[in-house]
Order: sequence, then structure tokens, then C-alpha cells
Amino acid sequence: MGAVYAGCFYVLMDTKQPASRLQQILGILDSDVIVTSEKYLKDLEKLEFKGKVLMAPDLVAEQENEAVLNEIREQALDVDPLYGIFTSGSTGVPKGVVVGHRSVLDFIDCFTELFDITDKDVMGNQAPWDFDVSVKDIYSGLKTGATVQIIPKQLFSFPQGECDLPFIPVQASISVRQDPRLPAGGLVIIKKVVQKRLWAFLNHKLYCRFSD
Repeated sequence: MGAVYAGCFYVLMDTKQPASRLQQILGILDSDVIVTSEKYLKDLEKLEFKGKVLMAPDLVAEQENEAVLNEIREQALDVDPLYGIFTSGSTGVPKGVVVGHRSVLDFIDCFTELFDITDKDVMGNQAPWDFDVSVKDIYSGLKTGATVQIIPKQLFSFPQGECDLPFIPVQASISVRQDPRLPAGGLVIIKKVVQKRLWAFLNHKLYCRFSD
């Protein structure tokens, strides 16, 4: 979000992917800056990145330059790029897709209204940050003030550790809603009445798993 606040666009990279793929992505981007943290420095060394490496904690501690930020925002357009995302590519070569501010604004306006997401909701994010599904969680939370809980990977299949009471499986028979206006494949969301019923059994976090 710091990149967006500064008027830049970003590409998130998953260090668990093969170094060769990440090097391809960096080559396509021709980026001269990477923002990371100490946790990922060893992974970064494998990529032999020659550009500038900025540490996220250091950036947070930096004082804002309001004059520069104002100048950037005065020139900003809604068609400016917001983020880039890379697909696997049918040939195995990563292909980048750039998404603009207007596309995300229009989509999130529709998405949050359609599913009635408010500041009272708690959303569990399970999608990797370099996968476009995570955009729905990030920007729905920013728009509405909803809480976004990042679900640790080890809890994807066995989330009992996040419940005060024994885990209650959510079966496929739970009522869901799908809207034809969504992209092909669509998304499903648990109706709020079901959320409220499950809430009585859980402490404060609600994790649900869907299967075919």
C-alpha cells in the first residue's frame, strides 16, 4: 500500500516460486527497486538482483515528503497503472497484466455492494498476494473498513487452532449466492445469516473452506 500511496504501481512476488521464474519476471519488469524485509533477504540473494533494495521497516520509519506526494497526486489519472500480475503463460513464460486504478475502483464498488460488505465484516484472506483473487480482500477492506485477517497457510486445512471450541466443518450444503454479473467462474460468498449462525460457535475469526 505504500507503493500506491506514493503514486507508484507494484508487482507482488512469491519467494516460494522457482528462482528462474522470479528472474524472468524481474527481467520483464526491468525494475530497479525491490521492497522487502530481512526475512526474505536470502531468497533475494538467489535472484542476483542488481537494483536497489529497500527495507520495508526503514520505509515505514521515513518521514513523508508532502510536497512530492502532492505533486504526484496532481498529475494522477484514473487510468494510471495500479498493480501488475503475472500469469503462468501457456508457453511457461510469465506474462504480465497491468491493471489500472479505474478498473479496480469500478470493480470494488460493484463487488462490495453486491455482497453487502461493510465495516462490520471480518474477511479471511487465503489467496496468495501475487494472485488476483487477493485484490478483492485488500481493496474491499480498504473501501469499507472491513477487517481482513490473513490466514496462515498451516491453517488452510486444519484451522482448529483459531477456534475456542472444536472446529465445525462447513459443508458444501451451506447456502451460497452466485451472481451472473461476476466474471466467468464467478465467486461464492456465504450468506450473512449463515455467518451469524456460525459466529455463535467461534470466538472472533471465521474460516470457511469450499470444495467442489
